[in-house]
Amino acid sequence: MKHFTPEGDPKLFACGCGRCDMEPSLRLRWMLDRVRDRAGVPMVVTSGPRCPEYNALIGGAKYSEHIDGDGADILCEDSALRHAILKAAIEEGVNRIGIGKSFIHLGVSESNSQDVIWCY
Repeated sequence: MKHFTPEGDPKLFACGCGRCDMEPSLRLRWMLDRVRDRAGVPMVVTSGPRCPEYNALIGGAKYSEHIDGDGADILCEDSALRHAILKAAIEEGVNRIGIGKSFIHLGVSESNSQDVIWCY
C-alpha cells in the first residue's frame, strides 16, 4: 500500500462526525491505490467510511458503501482530473462510480448493484 494509509490520508480513516474512528475495507484501499497509480495524479479523499448516524445526518443513501467502508469520495473540481480518475477507475475494473460536481465516488461493494455509474 503506497498512498492510502492512516498517516497519509486521515479522512479515509475517520468518520465526518469527528467522533468515530473508521476502517476502510482493504479492498477499497487497494483499489484506490491502483487507480491513483494508473491516473498518475494525487487523489484527495473528502469522505471515507461513515457511521450510520452521520451518514443519515448528511442525507447519505440507506445502503451507502460509506457505512461498510467500501466507498470513498475523491475531490475532483476540474474536467481533466475527472477524466484521468474516471479513465483509471474503469481500466482498473471499478464498477460502482458516482459523479458529483466536485467529487467522484468510487466503490467496491459486492452487495450493491454492479456495473453502475450515477450522478448526484
